[in-house]
Amino acid sequence: MSIQELITSITALTNELARFEREYGIGSEAFYELYSQGKLDDGDSGQTAAFCEWAGLHQLKEKRERQLREASRRIIADLETRAKGKGLTLRPTTLPAGAA
Repeated sequence: MSIQELITSITALTNELARFEREYGIGSEAFYELYSQGKLDDGDSGQTAAFCEWAGLHQLKEKRERQLREASRRIIADLETRAKGKGLTLRPTTLPAGAA
């Protein structure tokens, strides 16, 4: 995935996670900790499905954020190589047609 695609994905995942956070009144990090420890009573099958979706979205967002950090580190390493000890030049990227 390109950096632009990662950022778009992270933004969409953040919005989806916010929906669950508003609905259940708890942040995704705290939810996921309880969920992964098996501490939640998920009640009926509808809530079980919602919790599974929420957990999956949270895991995917963490993965995408990790990928973005790694891609950013590679770009920085490349910039440092090109700079040869001078200041790093960081310029805006050109977005594909229709993206904004």
